[in-house]
Amino acid sequence: MDQIDLLKTPQWEVRLRAMYGKLGVTEQRVADFLKMNTDRILDISIAEMAKEAQVSESTVVRFCRHLGYKGLKEFKIYFAQERSKPSQAIDGGINFNDSLKDLKSKIFQGSVNALHDSLETLDDVELERAVEVLHHARNIDIYSIGGSTPIANYTRHQFMKIGVRTNVYNDKDSQRLSITQLSKDDVLIAISCSGETREIVESMGYAHEQGATIICITNSPNSHLARISDIRLINTGARFFRDDMNAYSRQAQLATVNILFAGVALRKGNTKVDDAR
Repeated sequence: MDQIDLLKTPQWEVRLRAMYGKLGVTEQRVADFLKMNTDRILDISIAEMAKEAQVSESTVVRFCRHLGYKGLKEFKIYFAQERSKPSQAIDGGINFNDSLKDLKSKIFQGSVNALHDSLETLDDVELERAVEVLHHARNIDIYSIGGSTPIANYTRHQFMKIGVRTNVYNDKDSQRLSITQLSKDDVLIAISCSGETREIVESMGYAHEQGATIICITNSPNSHLARISDIRLINTGARFFRDDMNAYSRQAQLATVNILFAGVALRKGNTKVDDAR
């Protein structure tokens, strides 16, 4: 396979993925309309879009501004610019007939794409809030199931370097037991790519009743986990192999954890970080 330029998800899609769950019902209609009619975006007028999406023209403008554009006109300009960029790129998805050289190119590119897109989906305000509550937390518990557990263990390892005691709970029973000891001064970090892991969602429901602050790291801003969390850190990633949509986003989760770790370390003024092995 020849060297291939990186495929970057269009920025409007990346931004929309991060904020969809925060939009009102009418703005979500605009978002759904755009996703279903990308081939018409450049030709449709604001009046036509509003009519077909069953919203007002002001709602269309408000939606565009939430995405970071001044209005529909500027959105169209950036949409056209991104669409016109030539690309032979791949998204990193692995197929059974791929060679080892193919795998090298695809996996590195898929990882870079996940990091690039997650850089856009991570909200600066939410990151600031997360670092602030972690800095002042009496106790930090990290909840995970299955493939999220290595990320949870890495999170604990990082925070232990700066003297922050953390615990990892990766099964339903231990999670339920830990919840009974929570207070409003405690912080929970829940890690779930889908945001629909039943054990995690149920545990966070109980934790919310205890008054603890919940930070979620997930790919799904409109998931049950995201909706019940106080702070939402959104990552993203494309297909890895077969139906695995999580492998690449784990790279972004690690980067997100490192941001939290470094942010708290700077707040605490640590002059020496213990490089524990």
